[in-house]
Formats: sequence, structure tokens, C-alpha cells
Amino acid sequence: ANRLYGKKQDANHDEMITAFQVCGFQVVDTSALGADIPDLLVGICRQWAFVEIKTLRGKLSSGQAEFAENAAGPVYVARTVADVIAIRRRLFALASRR
Repeated sequence: ANRLYGKKQDANHDEMITAFQVCGFQVVDTSALGADIPDLLVGICRQWAFVEIKTLRGKLSSGQAEFAENAAGPVYVARTVADVIAIRRRLFALASRR
């Protein structure tokens, strides 16, 4: 279902925000926007990406998958701190190509 006025946050939402911040990211919490927009906008080294937070067993909705497929920039799924570190590496790699 496509919620227009916000959505339920995943159980690990706050933990994942903290992990991004500890890893040096600027974090904008977009979770209240709903409409299949990913939970976070994160930036580091002048590189920005959307991030959908999911629990270990959580799955993207069809609307979330469609948003990711059609986005003009990267959209990642983060379930664990290891995912946050992997996203950091990817964005640093993108920055080094500039």
C-alpha cells in the first residue's frame, strides 16, 4: 500500500541513523514523507544517496523497488552496520572518480 502521509519505521531505524552518523555521514531522515520515498538521504564526500532501512528479514515493497529502479541516483538498502560501511565505501569510490 502506498501511504501518502508517512509510514511505519523499521525497528532498527534509529540504530541505522546512528551508524551512518558515526561513519561520518550527513543524514536527512525522510521516513515521514511516505509515498515509497526511501527512509534516508545520506551524504559523504559530496556524494549523496537514498537509503531504505530494512530489518534482516524485511523486503522492499513494489513501490519502493520501483522508486529505486527509476531514481536518478543510487538507492541502497541498509539492514546492518556492515551495510552502512559498504555504502560508505561505494560513495567514497564514486567520489574518487570525480
